[in-house]
Amino acid sequence: MRSRLISGRAIRAVVAEQNFEQRCSVENSLIALGCFRTATVSDFDELVSITHYSPDLFERFDLLIANARIFRDVKVQWAQFCLSSSRLKHVLIYDEYKSSNELEVLSERSAYYVWRVKKADSTVLENLIPLIDTANS
Repeated sequence: MRSRLISGRAIRAVVAEQNFEQRCSVENSLIALGCFRTATVSDFDELVSITHYSPDLFERFDLLIANARIFRDVKVQWAQFCLSSSRLKHVLIYDEYKSSNELEVLSERSAYYVWRVKKADSTVLENLIPLIDTANS
């Protein structure tokens, strides 16, 4: 993976992934892209805690990167969860059941995006971060 700073601002991200190695891989890719404000969670309950129960009502994450399996395991529709949360600005869901790794835009409303890919790898993140920077400016 190329280690080059892309982000021009401090993107606040949360990575939701059950597999420790995959969670670390996504977090390391974000760090390599200049995103140093990253939290990680390993299950749905932790995700809800960090995105819904913060003491600061206006605290938001610029980006949620989540494995769709976290939602499937608790029978929650990820699209509904993500679109109903006022604390998530942008969302990238990676889903092993998606046929290709092409970035699919699922929601694009007033500087709020939801994307889906097959795998959250460094190439996908490298293409995604500039889109978030543009939407946040």
